[in-house]
Amino acid sequence: MSIAALITFIVAATGGFVMLGQWVSRGGARAGSTITEAPTSLSPIAVFGHFLLAVMALVLWLVYL
Repeated sequence: MSIAALITFIVAATGGFVMLGQWVSRGGARAGSTITEAPTSLSPIAVFGHFLLAVMALVLWLVYL
């Protein structure tokens, strides 16, 4: 079960890095930008929320071990 949790975390972290890379390459959190700016834009809430969930998952996995 711990291996399945680790694989799930790696998949989530990879998705987070992809989101972060797209967000930064498109300008990140520019002043005056909105969520509806472009169909592919990511809000800071989505990017940082994903990061916080990944960190919590890693901590829980480490506690589980």
